[in-house]
Amino acid sequence: MPQLFWDTGSSSREVVADAQGSQGVKPISEEIRSDTSITRRLPMGGYVGIASNRDTWPDKYEKVLVDRQATVMERVFNVSPPILFSAVIDAMISLNMPVETVDSPNAVITSDWIRKGENDVNIQSVLGFTRHRFFVRMIMTEASETRLEVHVAGQHYKDNAWVDKALTINKSEELFVAVEEQLAKMPRRGSASGQ
Repeated sequence: MPQLFWDTGSSSREVVADAQGSQGVKPISEEIRSDTSITRRLPMGGYVGIASNRDTWPDKYEKVLVDRQATVMERVFNVSPPILFSAVIDAMISLNMPVETVDSPNAVITSDWIRKGENDVNIQSVLGFTRHRFFVRMIMTEASETRLEVHVAGQHYKDNAWVDKALTINKSEELFVAVEEQLAKMPRRGSASGQ
């Protein structure tokens, strides 16, 4: 009869059956066990870092943005950075934006490319094909408010390749409106003050 229950202390052993069906206990290899000497430092829940300088981004984002023709819009909200950070994530999800990076220690959120136009780039379109992605970060102001800075990098499809191009349509406004809606749902209401 096969064993249906094991003792709680049997985690370091596995039951094996040979060709005749008889069972035996074999210790699990030490290589399979996790290495408890490795320690990982995770950010604390609710912690959102704040950019101290408007002109510099963390290196990994700076490399992506350096040669892009991005449009930049910003709004100031009278809420704490963690509340605004959470509202931005919820807003992007509510707009069905593909969120790529949620980097709370650097107060940065990015989306993947969002495509506009027809589904097949092999069929010529009168309007052409464009796509864009968002790079969003929080910056603390001197008045203890949180500035939401939105960079939108755009591209258009030309000669069988995506080429960087500044977008003529303001893609940030829809995100700002969605952030306002998310803040309105939260117990502590924040509002935009300026542009």
